[in-house]
Amino acid sequence: MVVSLKESHLEATVDLAVVHHIHDPQGWKRALEDYPEPPADFNLRSFVEASDGTRAFCLWEAPSQAALQEELDRTLGPAAVNEVIPVRVNHFEGRVEPT
Repeated sequence: MVVSLKESHLEATVDLAVVHHIHDPQGWKRALEDYPEPPADFNLRSFVEASDGTRAFCLWEAPSQAALQEELDRTLGPAAVNEVIPVRVNHFEGRVEPT
């Protein structure tokens, strides 16, 4: 996957976790190799794959849950079911939530 992890905080975004339920491992590998740079208002914060290859997990900042769901289904959908979940990210260091 050739996606840069951007350091700057994006305006008007939501934090979203994604569970990718991988049902086509070869298609998943191809999708990651061919993954296009996401739109400027999407920020991939973290990405890990389960050691058994059946799931992957990532954390995004995106304009909305629906926008990220559409982006992932368009690019990864044939190889995985993408479960997008709104989350509250608590950083030990870094971004401070508004009070």
